Amino acid sequence: MKTAIVFLSVLFATSAFAKMPYMQAFKKAYPEASSIAKCTLCHVTPGYTVRTAYGHDLEVNAINFQAVEALDSDADGFTNLDEIKKLTDPSNVESHP
Repeated sequence: MKTAIVFLSVLFATSAFAKMPYMQAFKKAYPEASSIAKCTLCHVTPGYTVRTAYGHDLEVNAINFQAVEALDSDADGFTNLDEIKKLTDPSNVESHP
């Protein structure tokens, strides 16, 4: 039983930390937008594989931030880059500059 708990703990910890490089890369690419750099920027619920519209666009573009800057992931009429610069959520149609 202890072995199973330890295994699951390591498995979930590894999954949680596996994406941290992406978060750090976002903060490095957009240092002025670190306040919106949260798990929910790319994930519907933190820790889950369901992606937001912005997260999906990043995924299909090999996590290339520049490749998705001109896109409008949430179809609100503002590019992802405009939303990031204005500290709004590029995945939420209700959040825009």
